Amino acid sequence: MAKRGQENSQLEDSANKIALLLSHLMDLLATCITQQAEILRLDNSVAHLQDRLQRVEQRPVAAGSSNTADRLTALEMQVGSLQDGAQLRQTATQQLQQRICTTATTSSPEPRETAPKFDGLEIFHDSIKTDPIPWFRKFELTLHLHNVKEHKHHAYLYSRSRGACQAWLDNLLSKYGVVANDLHTKITKDDLKAAWHKRFQVEPPEIKAMDKLMVFEQGTLRSTDWIAEYQCLTPVPDIQMGFMAIRHYFISRSCPALSNALTHVEDTLTTTAELFDKAA
Repeated sequence: MAKRGQENSQLEDSANKIALLLSHLMDLLATCITQQAEILRLDNSVAHLQDRLQRVEQRPVAAGSSNTADRLTALEMQVGSLQDGAQLRQTATQQLQQRICTTATTSSPEPRETAPKFDGLEIFHDSIKTDPIPWFRKFELTLHLHNVKEHKHHAYLYSRSRGACQAWLDNLLSKYGVVANDLHTKITKDDLKAAWHKRFQVEPPEIKAMDKLMVFEQGTLRSTDWIAEYQCLTPVPDIQMGFMAIRHYFISRSCPALSNALTHVEDTLTTTAELFDKAA
């Protein structure tokens, strides 16, 4: 219950931060829209005054119009003032847009790192025949869910290892002359992962399926379980075994009763579907 409460608290905290960020962005966008509308209004006013000024300049000067020059000067001052105001508005809008971009990129709450509990993930130990592929996937997923920094993965891998795996890591530490917490300074996370997989012979699915097919026998398995297990192995992509070989190994390694029954119809079976349907 305490763990669930802590997780709920973390989710609520993240949701509040996101809501606050969205509120800030909405305020900034509203201000930006208002500024753009004001700039458009000022641009229209400038265009209108420039048009008036142009028409006045093109109008013939009357003898009695002694104040024309003053009117032109006043119009020019108004146009200049409006242009200055528009420029200031434009600058303010650009600064506002920069603030929006900065807020979007820097104000986003960074996920908080928490200590992984590794619930349900056993220690990796060669003596208990731990399957390396699913184990390493669960290990990486646990660290990812807790937002653990990459440079800490090395130490966590060491702490979750025993037997031959820990001995192998000890050799790495001795080779580089560092402790587990500093191993990341000598080898990257990806390079360590590749070396780990190579050391513990994590084979592709098709190779593992081939290896099992070569030695798999029904033994004491019930026929239904035997057929189901064999069916799971044969459709693995890129498996280097044709139908005739699959049929031969399946029939020869079935229990005597099933083997005898299939031997009599072996030549009529041309697909794996027919083989397993007949066996069932």
